[in-house]
Amino acid sequence: MSDIIQFIPRNECDAAHNLKGFIDLCRNELTIFGEDLDWDAGVWDVTPWVFISGRKGRVALTWSNHDTSKQKTGALLSLPFLNFAKSYMRYQHGMKPTKIVGFRLSALRALERALLELHGDSKVERSDAEVFNRSAQLIRDKFKASTSYRIGSQLGMISHFLVENKLVAHAFIWKNPLKRSQDKNRVGKKADEDRLNKLPSEAGLSALPHVYNLATEAPDIISTSIVAVLCGASDRINEVFQLPVDCEVHEKQPDGSEAYGLRWWPSKGAAPMVKWIIGTMVDVVKDAVSKLRKETEEARRMARWYEENANRVYLPEDCLHLKGEKLITGKDVSKIIGLAQPDEGIRWARNVGVKEIKSGHHIYFNFHEFEKAIIKMLPKHFPFLNPETSLNYSGALLVVPRNVFHPRRVAYRCMFETVTTDTINNQLGAGQKHGKASVFSRLGFTEPDGSPIVITSHQFRHWLNTLAQRGGLSQLDIAKWSGRKDIRQNEVYDHVTPHEFSLTPYIMWKLFARNRVIKNA
Repeated sequence: MSDIIQFIPRNECDAAHNLKGFIDLCRNELTIFGEDLDWDAGVWDVTPWVFISGRKGRVALTWSNHDTSKQKTGALLSLPFLNFAKSYMRYQHGMKPTKIVGFRLSALRALERALLELHGDSKVERSDAEVFNRSAQLIRDKFKASTSYRIGSQLGMISHFLVENKLVAHAFIWKNPLKRSQDKNRVGKKADEDRLNKLPSEAGLSALPHVYNLATEAPDIISTSIVAVLCGASDRINEVFQLPVDCEVHEKQPDGSEAYGLRWWPSKGAAPMVKWIIGTMVDVVKDAVSKLRKETEEARRMARWYEENANRVYLPEDCLHLKGEKLITGKDVSKIIGLAQPDEGIRWARNVGVKEIKSGHHIYFNFHEFEKAIIKMLPKHFPFLNPETSLNYSGALLVVPRNVFHPRRVAYRCMFETVTTDTINNQLGAGQKHGKASVFSRLGFTEPDGSPIVITSHQFRHWLNTLAQRGGLSQLDIAKWSGRKDIRQNEVYDHVTPHEFSLTPYIMWKLFARNRVIKNA
């Protein structure tokens, strides 16, 4: 854990002197983002310090400016503002860490642009209410309303930080003028279109129980089982990814009945909870969790091995005889990984740089080098899937063999990975515009006009929240049910209209139940 050093401003110094002291502290004494951080680099890789559930790959801070933020290369923030921006990001991530580092960085970019426009340079000590008003305007013009509000909130934190630490020439009070987006326009064509865009289509909802019961391949079973869980509780997809393998809770009620729920870690600040599943969906969710547990057991076994055997490759049972070998063949490589042909193992080993040894007409590979190549594939933050809750990969419900969702690659027999939001959305149709098949297209389901069914994982949350609104739950109950800390967050999910969505939850639940009965008959 990095040490946190409190910055104390020197009241007797002017803003520029205080600013210099702040930058010196952050550059030379703080260890947030690593003791060996390359301060002058145009991009900081902060992956080990920022955990984002449901996302793979690195998390980077790119020091581009307001105009070049979406470009891979381009002008960086200007000096001297750049050093303040780097200092602020490093300091604040120790004091007030955020998962959405991009919003904080976007606020800084807008501030630099406003300083250049109004003062001709980027000296942050010249900031005042006018500069921050212009920054907010730049944010509003560039981003959609919901995003603008959140970036504006970060901008407000920056203004408070500058004044509190005497980093500006003159103290001022500034509040974020960017408002939350409100869905108050409930009538008219535009409102109807907006609501429909946030809710799954009727054809999609009708197809889901069928694909859930028709699924026989691992990608289809896993993705449709996740959907079944989402249809049983108002959940964010990244919260489903945090379920432990022993997530189920059974509790006897005073009347002798049994309540069924899942252990839950909400992602927006609410305390850990048990999400109780509505009675008519209990059997479906139980079945879905059972399927998920079965399909992911081997991946958990891999994860457990790597947790207990550092720097040693996991060998499938039919490859255990290779343990302790110094040299292995391309055929051995193929068998361990799960490749179909020996030549594929040779190509794989060469591509990842495994040391090759030739003996006559035979090709061998250094087993230790092969092990190192596999170990490099361990997911970030290993052994923790979620460092915040200390959930290990070996104890998580949703870990899968590496590449199990890839349409053209084999699933690894010796390495695992997490399921991501993009993966599930592609399974539900989002990837079809890029030529990726969905669970619907593979099993022959389309919209009535023949177009592809496309559903996003978040649409189930909007759908269930809308049904809850129509059912008369209090705002507090809905917030609790959805794992929200602030009941105002309900508004964006409420799409109740006089022409209510035609497929009721009871029809949906009956479809799941009926199809399971038919399947088991």
